[in-house]
Amino acid sequence: MSYYILFVIIFIVIINFIIMHLIYRFNFNYKIEHYLLNCDTLEQEVLKTFMKNRNQTFPLTNQSPITKKFLNLNILVKIKDDEVNSEHGIYLLNKNIFNLVIKNNKLKQIYLEIN
Repeated sequence: MSYYILFVIIFIVIINFIIMHLIYRFNFNYKIEHYLLNCDTLEQEVLKTFMKNRNQTFPLTNQSPITKKFLNLNILVKIKDDEVNSEHGIYLLNKNIFNLVIKNNKLKQIYLEIN
């Protein structure tokens, strides 16, 4: 009987983790979609450049408000610090963001300029 109860508890915990993960992904995707649809023109242009060159790394200023915002939203991933200039970092577009843009028609029209 105790094995049965232990099995049920483990099953409930696993189901709970799966549900929490799905809710987190949904909220994350919603937050990113909302931001990408409503961000400033300058930020859109920067993101268009990242989308067009998605496999390229970009040296950006670490203290820039746009860079900080993109890092907080997990739009960019910091690869390493720039050896030449300590105030710059090397960044890469998060692949999940690119996949999100591809799946959403409005975002695809804005950032990839596909009709």
